[in-house]
Amino acid sequence: MAKKGSWRPKQFNTELNKYVNNENNYAYYWSYRFYYDLLMNIVINRFKWNGIPSTVNERYLELMLTERGAVAYFSDPAIGELALPIQEQEPLDIYMEPINPIAYASNGQYQRQLHSYVSEDDPGDCVIIHNNRLHSPSIYYINRYAMMLAEADQVTKVNLNAQRNPFILAVDESQKISADIIVNKINRGERVIVLATNGGIEPGDIQVLTTAAEYHVSDLYAYKKNLWNEALNTFGITTLASDKRERTITGEMEANNQSILSQRNIYLVERQISAEAISKMFGHEVTVEYRGDDIDNMLLSMGGVPNGPVYNDAGGNAGTGVEPAAE
Repeated sequence: MAKKGSWRPKQFNTELNKYVNNENNYAYYWSYRFYYDLLMNIVINRFKWNGIPSTVNERYLELMLTERGAVAYFSDPAIGELALPIQEQEPLDIYMEPINPIAYASNGQYQRQLHSYVSEDDPGDCVIIHNNRLHSPSIYYINRYAMMLAEADQVTKVNLNAQRNPFILAVDESQKISADIIVNKINRGERVIVLATNGGIEPGDIQVLTTAAEYHVSDLYAYKKNLWNEALNTFGITTLASDKRERTITGEMEANNQSILSQRNIYLVERQISAEAISKMFGHEVTVEYRGDDIDNMLLSMGGVPNGPVYNDAGGNAGTGVEPAAE
């Protein structure tokens, strides 16, 4: 369970109580937590800030942008340059930006009222960094995909368990405990021998009903993999289905890459605009870059991957990504 005062969403603390008393809900909760933390770690590690001083924590900056949508970059006379979340309050300028935002620390130990840019004659003392072009946090998207992936995990578990126990036991109320013991032993892989004695289960006491559950784990795994790729693509992260069997032409790959780049720019452009303003205000260069550019450039130059999706060769002909054998 998350510690009190943690940055994690409140539902981690408030909803756990209703999960712990139900095994399926409890498993769903921890599956959700797994995907939530995994996606959060990936999302807040996408961008590298160059030129920021040691007083600015890059991890915290990206975490607050992801969770709260906006951060103020300013200089404290006693500490130095900082990047902290803000409370937006009126008045707002003509572009709906707060003129006097209040920067604060999540631990409640720091608060400072700032003055943002109004005009060339009134440049202010801070730069507001936004998470995306809508000036909204990404936490909603992360929650959505974490919930969907956790649900896929649970459905997969149900289908897999149905292969182990493709039956339902119909017994009298007085035999329920004995039937539970039998099923639990089967689930543990133990041999089950039932003696037909007084007080035990007599022949004919149990009716076995088959569920005829079909095996869909492979399909569910493919669905979850596609859902995971969709989540990463939503945040501008390139994915490649290297096990894809059908042929993929260059035009299709370029369209997919363009879509991913467009998603990435939703977040990158706002950070780059803010970095330019920070450089101008504080007199030292600050830049932002995507951490995966080297990998993306390699994939884009190839148009595919060896032994994977098909790409065009220099002559415009479709190839397999495998060097032809010498004649």
